[in-house]
Amino acid sequence: MDTIWLPTLPEGEGPKYLALTRALRDAIRRGELPEGAQLPTVRELAWQLSVTPGTVSRAYQIATQEGLLEATVGRGTF
Repeated sequence: MDTIWLPTLPEGEGPKYLALTRALRDAIRRGELPEGAQLPTVRELAWQLSVTPGTVSRAYQIATQEGLLEATVGRGTF
């Protein structure tokens, strides 16, 4: 599965999960991720970014708590 969104994470600028959270915020603000767009699965994005699934999961969780994303078990993250 190809991801619809693949950010570039800067090296050495703090934890990768925070960099990914910032990338999500920025992509939403710029309109790269329109409302209702389905994000890649945690495992798919982790594989594409060469990070652990825990890194992606933590970033998705923070963004969900901030109200940027909505996650539904069995459907995905939007």
